[in-house]
Amino acid sequence: AATRSGWPGRIHRLSRGMALDQAPVVYEAAHEDLLAYAHAFQAPDGQVIEATTQVRVIGDANTVLHPNGIGGKKVALETPKDTSATFTADHYAYVSAEDGPDPAGSLILHTISDGAKRVLFAPKPYCSVREGSILISARWMIWIETDHMEPTVKVLDLRTPDDTPTELAPPVQAQAIMISRHDAEGADDGPYQMVTSGFVTPPTTWLFDLDKGVQGVSFEKITARPSTFDGDAFDVQLLKATS
Repeated sequence: AATRSGWPGRIHRLSRGMALDQAPVVYEAAHEDLLAYAHAFQAPDGQVIEATTQVRVIGDANTVLHPNGIGGKKVALETPKDTSATFTADHYAYVSAEDGPDPAGSLILHTISDGAKRVLFAPKPYCSVREGSILISARWMIWIETDHMEPTVKVLDLRTPDDTPTELAPPVQAQAIMISRHDAEGADDGPYQMVTSGFVTPPTTWLFDLDKGVQGVSFEKITARPSTFDGDAFDVQLLKATS
């Protein structure tokens, strides 16, 4: 069942109380692939959607949604070479790894139901979007853009057609920001947690939600690492020199 790389390559359908050797195989990756994995999630209408992902190499994955369960209808998420999509029941997004229909580094959002495509970020010098920063839920899409090493959090309301991405300002100045769901098994649309850190500020975790939109966000500090020095005595500046 392992791939050539030694990772799991076979997906079984396992029911509660069933022995693993009795679980039927529903998908198997090629031996030369890196790995395969699957999971199930609930769409806003209550439908349970299963997904299988074939990872060819690190950063290059092919995901197929199965709205009626594996073995039924298939919805393949079309992505360029060397990309991995972040997805929900009706949207998926990725950052282009190579020039193609869109320049390398573009952040692309697709709507599965109507096939619509939007370019949310176009690359420019010293600016980028990290693929691992993308979060998508039934209503919200969150990502982090970096401009000259300064991070900016952007939020898009997926239920509002042609919504303009809105900046979500962090509670403190930070040179690094990470965002994740606060509870992996909780509500799809939040709450979220933001980790801020900087050259003179320790990593601090904040809790927030988007129930009232970006303008209604309030941050609650939930944990912070102890400071080992007084950061107020220092000033951080980014300087660029052209040789």
